[in-house]
Amino acid sequence: MIKAIFRKLNLPYLKKVYDEINRLEKRIVELEKASKPNNNDENWEITFSGTYSTSEQPTKELLQKAWADLTPNNACFQGRPDNNGNTWLMVTFNEPRDINIVKLRPITNEIRGGWSSTYLNGAKIQALKNGNWIDCLTVSGHTDKEHKIINHIINQTAVKAVRVTKNSYMALSYINFD
Repeated sequence: MIKAIFRKLNLPYLKKVYDEINRLEKRIVELEKASKPNNNDENWEITFSGTYSTSEQPTKELLQKAWADLTPNNACFQGRPDNNGNTWLMVTFNEPRDINIVKLRPITNEIRGGWSSTYLNGAKIQALKNGNWIDCLTVSGHTDKEHKIINHIINQTAVKAVRVTKNSYMALSYINFD
C-alpha cells in the first residue's frame, strides 16, 4: 500500500521529468542540425591565390559564419599577390546560378598583423559568365569602426563563379551570396 501511495504521489513529478527530457532531446536534435555545414557544400568550391601564411588559408567557414575572423585559424583569408600581382578568392559553383548580392566582411585588428578594412576596400567583385570575367563593382564602404557585413549588389544571372580580387594584399573574414 505504501508503494502504491508513493507511485501515485510521484506520478505527476515523473511526468514533468519525462516531458523535460523529451523537450531537451528535441532541442539537442535542433542544435545538431544547426551546427552541421550547409547541405550545399557539394555545390561549390573555394579557391584562392597565395596566402599570407599557412595558418590563414580560407575554408568554407567563410561562407557559413559571419563571425569567422573570431575563430582560430583557417577562418579568414589574408592573401598576398600572386606572380601576376593579384590576390583573389574565388567561389566556383557546380551549376550556374543567379547572384544578386555578394556579402563581404573585412578583417580588422582583431586578427594579428595589423589588418584592417583597407585590405578589402578597393577589391573588385567579378562574375564568370559564358567563360568571361565581368567586373561587377569595386568594393567600398567597409570600416574598422563598424565591423559588419555589407551587401554588394551585382545582379548577375547564370554565374559560374564569383571572385573578389585586388592587385595588392587583400583580407576578408566572410563571403556569402544571395
